[in-house]
Amino acid sequence: MVTWSARDLPEPPPLCGVENVEGTTISRARSTGRSIVVITLALCAAAPALAVEFHRFTVTDLGTLGGRYSVAYGINRRGQVVGESRTGAVDEFGSPISHAFLWLPAPDYGLPAGMNDLGVIDGERSSASDINDIGQVVGWSDAGVDAFGPVSHAFRWERGVFTDLGTLSGAGEIPIPLCCGTSDAVAINESGEVVGYEHVGYGGTPFVWLPSAAYGLDAGINTLIGGALASADDINNDGQIVGKRPSSDVYPEGHAYVWLPAPNHGLPAGLNILTSSLPEGSGASAINDRGQVVGTAAIREDPIYMVIEHGFLWENGELMDLGTLGGDHSAAVDINESGQIIGRSFTLSGERPFLWQDGAMIDLNELIAPDSGWELAEVHAINDAGQIVGWGEFNGDAHAFLLTPIVPIPAVSTWGVVVSILALLTVGVVVFGRTPIRAR
Repeated sequence: MVTWSARDLPEPPPLCGVENVEGTTISRARSTGRSIVVITLALCAAAPALAVEFHRFTVTDLGTLGGRYSVAYGINRRGQVVGESRTGAVDEFGSPISHAFLWLPAPDYGLPAGMNDLGVIDGERSSASDINDIGQVVGWSDAGVDAFGPVSHAFRWERGVFTDLGTLSGAGEIPIPLCCGTSDAVAINESGEVVGYEHVGYGGTPFVWLPSAAYGLDAGINTLIGGALASADDINNDGQIVGKRPSSDVYPEGHAYVWLPAPNHGLPAGLNILTSSLPEGSGASAINDRGQVVGTAAIREDPIYMVIEHGFLWENGELMDLGTLGGDHSAAVDINESGQIIGRSFTLSGERPFLWQDGAMIDLNELIAPDSGWELAEVHAINDAGQIVGWGEFNGDAHAFLLTPIVPIPAVSTWGVVVSILALLTVGVVVFGRTPIRAR
């Protein structure tokens, strides 16, 4: 049975009231989701064992293609970043033009280091959303004009060559009158398999594009699940896909799902709803190769906000509430193979980007130098090295950034030595008991 972990229980005191800040790391007490009975100084002895160490980060300004705005959406294991940037040009109506970019830490694919303009298929605008380790990039681009007007199509870019992935309507998968002739590629795995959606009305119909036949599907673009308001948001290297499935074609609220090409994670092949025990309003945003899924779940209904939403982690049938930075709402955006999760959380000071690991959540702005000049606004992707991309405010402009963790120099903790001595002199009992909260 799916249970909701007790992440909204009171937090244990952070290191007995002390926040441990040592050079390149910050330690925070984690929420254990357990009840604790403590006698005398045993709590202080136990607190360091519950501490979560967060690395500090350097911030790299990825620049722009000529305008004053850029945003990074994806990063691979090699630290290569994709996104979109304004070029400095405007269209006939005076609106800024943005292009997909590929930022390289070193020359590759016949391109120089730094931010490179990937151009467009046919038109003025494009955007890149993801990149795999061999440098295949996906996103959307203007793709000319059809009988209904200008269109944009999902693409896969590789070494200077665009592949137009087309649309479901163009492949006869959905009726042409229902769609707008536009599609968007969202994610790509190491096999070059792509997920995205075609715009239909006010929503979209998810697709999976395959370079060759697989999973019982044909090469090319395939309908993943039915519905006009659904999404496919990520695909891992086993072809497992996550997204959101609405309750109906006219009601956008729905549930997070995982689509499996074969039985796995205790689930059968095909479409599996992960949040059926919770109120409607959930969606999955990312899945790693371990089958861990993150997203946003409606944990309970609220008379003012309609629903209260928290970021979640799903693993082997259990949903875990990631909590917030102090406000009512949070959302998990991406997860790497180490289980580090990034997302956003609302606080009294507004929306803040967070990093969650080992049960603890922290505002990423606390992990960069206070005199960096940056105010991190949004995060969109994290790789297995712990590098994070998104956008923030820098010198009055909105720029894409790359956060790189600073590897700390091993050191003996004086606090740890003192606590160990106190523990030997103190008689205490610490009792842990799971107190899961069931979905309401």
